[in-house]
Amino acid sequence: MTKGTVVMVLDCGGGTVDITIHKLTCNPDEKFLCEELLPSSGGCEWGSKYVDLHFERFVADFFGEELF
Repeated sequence: MTKGTVVMVLDCGGGTVDITIHKLTCNPDEKFLCEELLPSSGGCEWGSKYVDLHFERFVADFFGEELF
């Protein structure tokens, strides 16, 4: 990454997903520095256990409850 690169970081936990956006403010050969453009935000119903639940519902609907 070079100076000025903007990255989004997604921290996907079991119950939440936290999203931050940072901008690299140094060159690759310098000490790592970045600026936070968007502080941590997210939702309490976006975590992996909710993804699992919705996927299981999809599979049950697709194949039918009996096969699921």
